[in-house]
Amino acid sequence: MNKLQTERLLLKQISATEKNYFFELLQNPKVVQFCFDVPTPAEIQIQFESRLAPWSISSTHWLSLSIYEKINDVFIGIIGLKMDHNSEAQAEIGFLLIPAHHGKGYATEAVVAMQQYAAKLGIQTVIAKVTKGNWASSRVLEKCGFTLERALVATVCINHVFYDDLEYQWLASSS
Repeated sequence: MNKLQTERLLLKQISATEKNYFFELLQNPKVVQFCFDVPTPAEIQIQFESRLAPWSISSTHWLSLSIYEKINDVFIGIIGLKMDHNSEAQAEIGFLLIPAHHGKGYATEAVVAMQQYAAKLGIQTVIAKVTKGNWASSRVLEKCGFTLERALVATVCINHVFYDDLEYQWLASSS
């Protein structure tokens, strides 16, 4: 997989040249405030390197795609899929966007592109976990046809406070 395109976006597998973008994204408190504590540079480096390896449906690491605006080639975030090898034909999706690009519909556009790609791969179920209170991400998922399946009580610790995770699900057969 080289890249995916939408009307306004280009999604391509993350490369070594995008290290600064990846660090900028994961070190931004506004980006990660509903996801996890800001990782250390060493933790970000490990995450970044794991995403550079070639990806296939049998991979155990995330397929991470950088998201760019087509019109001006500006980096706006990342989106990814990670296969659940304990459950046949299921993957998890995740996305992070730079705050300056929130509210433009880019997350929705990127999620739809990944749903289409997942369906082409034969993935039947895509799940997403969103920390309760991250209503913007919940709205994106709902716009893309995800349904709230369950709340996972006190499973996320951010800044020493436990939060519930909301697990959303999308079935390829329902689209």
